[in-house]
Amino acid sequence: MCYYYSLAEDAIRLQKRFKAKILEEEKYSPFPKVSAFEDNELPVIIKAESNIIKFFHWGLVPHWTQTETDMKKMRARTANARAETIFEKSSFKKIIFSSRCLVPATGFYEWQHLWNEKIPYFIKLKNDEVFGIGGVWDQWVNPETGELINTFSIITTAANPLLEIIHNTKKRMPLIIDKDNEEKWLDHSLPESEIKDLLKPYSDERMEAIKL
Repeated sequence: MCYYYSLAEDAIRLQKRFKAKILEEEKYSPFPKVSAFEDNELPVIIKAESNIIKFFHWGLVPHWTQTETDMKKMRARTANARAETIFEKSSFKKIIFSSRCLVPATGFYEWQHLWNEKIPYFIKLKNDEVFGIGGVWDQWVNPETGELINTFSIITTAANPLLEIIHNTKKRMPLIIDKDNEEKWLDHSLPESEIKDLLKPYSDERMEAIKL
């Protein structure tokens, strides 16, 4: 799965990489590690305003969620969305067509299990470039306060050969969208077959893992 990632890039380079402006600059600072179990607003790029870097909460809350209590329970289990079931799960099956997003990152963290030991690794691209993790998002309205809350899930796929060795229990990895396919990923008109073509593990030949 993917519950920890990094975005250790300054605002100028981040904006240049995605050709998008950070309007709420006070919300952004590079981070070496963020957890899905924290309540942070994190940079996200969506189709409607792909020239703007927005800030959403990690842990998707479907728009049909009824109460704040339900919202908190939902967020605790929607940090990730599995590519294999995303067209079936009620939380994701509609927004996978209409509300895909990119989550900028410089790397992510996974743990290798060897006997009773858990060995942490930081995984990144060999060229150290910022990349986009594929995700889905939704907007929830708090019925008690009227507050609009934007949230997202990171999509995960089967692990590539490198991640199979590291994430050797569940053998998963985040969906990394190739730079050449980022605009396509955000295109709402894509049919299911073309979306599925993008839900593939990223090439391990372009990645490296650093033992921590």
